[in-house]
Amino acid sequence: MALPEDSPRRIPHEPPVRPEAVRSRALPTPQGSPAGISPATPPAAARPAAVPPAATHRTGVRSLLRSARGGSGERGAGSLEYVGLAVVVSVIIAGLVAVPWMPRVTTGIQGVICSILSHMPGGSSCAEGDDVAMTDEDFVPECTIGRNTVSRDSSIIIGPGNGGSGVTLITEQIVGPDGDESYAVTVTDDYHAGAEAGKKVGEGDYEAGGTIGVDLRYGNGDTWYFDNEADYLEFKEKAEEYFGSNWNYVPGSQLFRDLPDDVPRPRVSHHQVDLELSAEGSAKVKPPTIGGDEEGEGGVQLPGDWMPSGSAGIEVGGSVRITTDRGENMDDPSDDRTQYTVGFEVSGEADISGGGENAGVNGGYRGNYTVETDADGNVTKLIFETTHNFDAGVGDDANQKNQTVTRTELDITSDEDRRIVEEWMQDPMQQFPNSETAMNPSEHPHDPQRNFENLLYEQGIVSRSEYEGEFGSDGSNWIIYEESSEWLDESLDQAEHLEPPDGSGGSREFVPTDC
Repeated sequence: MALPEDSPRRIPHEPPVRPEAVRSRALPTPQGSPAGISPATPPAAARPAAVPPAATHRTGVRSLLRSARGGSGERGAGSLEYVGLAVVVSVIIAGLVAVPWMPRVTTGIQGVICSILSHMPGGSSCAEGDDVAMTDEDFVPECTIGRNTVSRDSSIIIGPGNGGSGVTLITEQIVGPDGDESYAVTVTDDYHAGAEAGKKVGEGDYEAGGTIGVDLRYGNGDTWYFDNEADYLEFKEKAEEYFGSNWNYVPGSQLFRDLPDDVPRPRVSHHQVDLELSAEGSAKVKPPTIGGDEEGEGGVQLPGDWMPSGSAGIEVGGSVRITTDRGENMDDPSDDRTQYTVGFEVSGEADISGGGENAGVNGGYRGNYTVETDADGNVTKLIFETTHNFDAGVGDDANQKNQTVTRTELDITSDEDRRIVEEWMQDPMQQFPNSETAMNPSEHPHDPQRNFENLLYEQGIVSRSEYEGEFGSDGSNWIIYEESSEWLDESLDQAEHLEPPDGSGGSREFVPTDC
């Protein structure tokens, strides 16, 4: 589903923020935006989960059977009625257990059984517990319709070793399932150390070389959420001033600097460790000199960009990330949430230039697995996310990076769901042989023993978003000092999500998401 350009919820598209221009950039001033709005709740709030029928009524059935055995003072016809009702309820429950792939069809039947049991001697109220069936609206995800990422890095290089620091600024515009907008700003400082070894070959008019390297990086940062555009733009300006400071050209300076004291307290904080291995090779033909003597003295050298050259590189890495969400009341730790994420990434790119033109190709894959826990350490959510792209182009199109992001969320709100998830977490490869099931749980397993896959099919919230992006980089070095900058500007092109189960045990299909 292509997003209309005149969508009333879209901020007019801004060109990519270049690191070197971020300080002097004039920010738009919104008209008529209400002020004084507190930071918004972060996206992707937990949704209630459907509960397997057998778990829903387990306590009520036991109470009913105790009553039928004589626990109640009821006599005569009353006791016979209770026994008759017990038989009816038992038959219904047996049918639900025998057909486990029809949980959504039985939602109304569950309500009837609950109502019957609540009037039985010893029966419990339907209002007890927090188990609520999911609605169709719960399966509609939020949309990140725009994202701009800029980073700056500086290093000191001594022999094969290097070390330094950097800063990254990410701004996002988000639209929730109800159409409400929110905005996010993330600022991250990172510190890194690594080593690199390489060799150059060739003499005269030809030159080639290659390097291999390893890099260990630690980053920490914060994310602020806003539901008001004016507050978002005001804070964004302060974040851009911090990012654009010349102090960021000094390795390690982030240890002694911070955002202004008047910024609001961040809702989310994170720490991340990355390990990356890289390899790169390049070759070029040196531009010839026309005229002059035999050694080229007094001649004119042709422009270097007219001569053929090429380069290629690949990077492989892994990461561990810990994120703390302080909840609605940031002074009350009881509603805090902590996410633990492990990730893997592989990417590569190549380019060739000559005659004043250039062509390039780039591709990559990134996978993340996240476990969320509450303040008591109980598992409350699982998230599986993959990002991949493959792009090729000539000229301006050589800098395109169009990514597809697939995300599956499984909210855990009942003890039975938590038991299933924790059993799977003990040995995920036994029931979960590949990530394809998590990224697209569209087919029912039709096997009551495959509890985790049943749960994903019944309650997994799956989104697939396609982004159009443009990236770039720049850098320079002097003897032992090196600096670099990168940017990536993305806008949502299409979004879809997996429709709810229809109760027949059939396939769940992707449908357009209204962003």
